[in-house]
Amino acid sequence: MKCRSKPLNNMFIYAISLFLMKGGALLVLPLIAHFLSPQQVGTLELLATATIFFSLLVGLAMHENLYRFIGTETDLNIRHQRTGQLYSSALFISVGLAILFSVIVLLLHQDSWLLSVEQLLIIALIISYESALAINLAWLRLQDNAMVFLKISVVSVLIQLGLIVPALIYTPNVTIVFAIGASVTLFQFIVLHIYNGFRIQFCTQEQLSRYVRYSCPLMLSTLVAFGLSGAERWIIASGNDLATLGQYAIAAKFALAIGLLLQPFHMWWMPKRFEALKSLGHSKTAEITINGFAYLCVLVVTIVWASKLFIVLGLPTVYLLSTQLVIITSLIMLFKEMVELANIGILYAKQTQSLFYINIFITSCTFLACWFYLDSGIWAILIILLIAQIIRFCFILRLSQSLLPLPYQYTKITPFLLLTCAMVLSSINVTSAVHLFVMLLLQPVILTIVATRLQLVSLPKISVSMLLQRIKAR
Repeated sequence: MKCRSKPLNNMFIYAISLFLMKGGALLVLPLIAHFLSPQQVGTLELLATATIFFSLLVGLAMHENLYRFIGTETDLNIRHQRTGQLYSSALFISVGLAILFSVIVLLLHQDSWLLSVEQLLIIALIISYESALAINLAWLRLQDNAMVFLKISVVSVLIQLGLIVPALIYTPNVTIVFAIGASVTLFQFIVLHIYNGFRIQFCTQEQLSRYVRYSCPLMLSTLVAFGLSGAERWIIASGNDLATLGQYAIAAKFALAIGLLLQPFHMWWMPKRFEALKSLGHSKTAEITINGFAYLCVLVVTIVWASKLFIVLGLPTVYLLSTQLVIITSLIMLFKEMVELANIGILYAKQTQSLFYINIFITSCTFLACWFYLDSGIWAILIILLIAQIIRFCFILRLSQSLLPLPYQYTKITPFLLLTCAMVLSSINVTSAVHLFVMLLLQPVILTIVATRLQLVSLPKISVSMLLQRIKAR
């Protein structure tokens, strides 16, 4: 029993930790929106996007080697030693590339650039240790040190809140806010460097070559995925102004909550789905996948109405455009997460190369379409992104089903999906707080009832008389 409960406890702890680390932006969102203008929020979003891109590029996904080549080592001392070699080599590479990045910035920077020299140098600082930080965090997961992961997440959030609140009140400056975020990740890196105790010792040339050959394609795949869920910020900033990007950033953060709240299901189901396929069969695997799909749809409808209500009541009126943008960002997130749920056959058949080709083809076509309609405004760009995610979902679902046919109930799923989209779109012209609150209570309940009626989910059946008896017993 203990053996089973420990992985479940760890998954629960990781879910809380990830929510704290990734959801920290939602905690400070009201403060940021009150003290920073939409243009400043747009600049902050541009900084975050650039940091993610350069971190992916410079990091070379080196932490993936830990799972593939080192995690299978049974001798704990050798495992720690080899991880230290990977860690030192990754740190050396990223520091060298960060220095090169800094030199380029200092030599070529112009006043016409959207980001200042100081902001770009902070990015350089972050990418110098981001790859090593990822290896540190991966080592914690490999060692099942979930509580250490949680403690670092809690302390990091507390430090961030403790620094960002007075900064916004007394000096509401984008560079200072961004520097606070950088200081928190630097704190994590220093603490884990001391805790994990890796010695500075480098890989051999042969080892490093093998690591880079393995991780580079994974890094390229991640960059391709980033093209549909991250790089669109650059397109929006190019075709509009930073204020519009700031409005989009607010909406995107609420859409991010969908992915965060779906994480507990992902962390429970993703490691088990192939085992379930063998032990429980195709029908049960399809049934659980459909359960996740129904939960996702109810979650999307709930988040749309809740986020619109939050923006209307909690944010300045200058951010009202975000109440419209959150509708389409949530639909984009819906189809993005549906891909993760439906992508079983491709992974089971180990056809990840086909998945890469699909992603790069759709991303390339999407970028071309976005640049073509760049002058048409943010709505045109977001509609293109939504269509791209729908096409991506259809392509990947079809390929997955051709490799591993699962008995999905399309005659029930399709109308349920259409009803979900209709409920989301019905919120377009609703701005009254009372109406938003009423719909927040009604629509998720209605959608849950429909899911039950269509047998997409099964809720425990309790009769009215049994319920009254339980109440009287209390």
